[in-house]
Formats: sequence, C-alpha cells, structure tokens
Amino acid sequence: GRFLDSILNYFNKSIKTVYRKKHNNSSSNFNNTDRNVYNHQKQIDLILDKISKSGYESLTKEEKDFLFRAGKK
Repeated sequence: GRFLDSILNYFNKSIKTVYRKKHNNSSSNFNNTDRNVYNHQKQIDLILDKISKSGYESLTKEEKDFLFRAGKK
C-alpha cells in the first residue's frame, strides 16, 4: 500500500498541468470578410426595401450607383 502510494505521489508532484487560456473573442467566427459581405448585403436589402415602398425614382444617385455596381458582381 505505502509503496504504491509513494510512487503515485511522486508522479502527481512531477506532472504539471498546462492550461491554455481561452480567447473569448466573439468575432472569431465572424471575420472581417464575413462582416463586409454581411454589410454589403444589408445595404442592398435596405435599397430594395426603399424601392418596394417608394419606387426606383426615390433612390439617390449614390444608391442607384451602388445597386448598379452590386448587380455587376
């Protein structure tokens, strides 16, 4: 009994547990490219909603240009 206990104690003292620090980064699953695609699509959706409510002629020149460039992609 004591012999086995002394061997187990020796190994328990000599083994170090290494803990890795977890990075709590909420954007790790949502990188910059994903964010840009999301924002681009959100802008398109807002412009299309405006068209459905007020018509194409209610868009500003910048909105029309943006929509035109988005359609080219």
